Amino acid sequence: KACMAIALRYSATRLTAGPSGKSDFPILGYQLQQHALIPLLAKTYMYDIALKQIQAMYAKFTLPGRDIYTVSHREIVMMCCAIKLSQAGTSTPPPLSVANRFGPAIAGSHSSMT
Repeated sequence: KACMAIALRYSATRLTAGPSGKSDFPILGYQLQQHALIPLLAKTYMYDIALKQIQAMYAKFTLPGRDIYTVSHREIVMMCCAIKLSQAGTSTPPPLSVANRFGPAIAGSHSSMT
């Protein structure tokens, strides 16, 4: 999520040649940039929401005195496998896609965060 925030903030503030011919148009204003970043942003938040739902299910499962019919171990394992498979099915992880999109301007951001 942090990498996507950096990429979107950079795209919104980095100015490039616009209709007037001057550097007064943000990169994010171009559809090419929007079509590259917005799907990655949607995937990032979709995975985050799914992971939080699985964490909540696991928390319910591990509570002592829980209702036996709320959630089963099998359901938790199936959800974990499904999210792992869907994340592995993407061709390129979002941080790498963003780094490739911006090159050296943003590639160092990940190494400075970790």
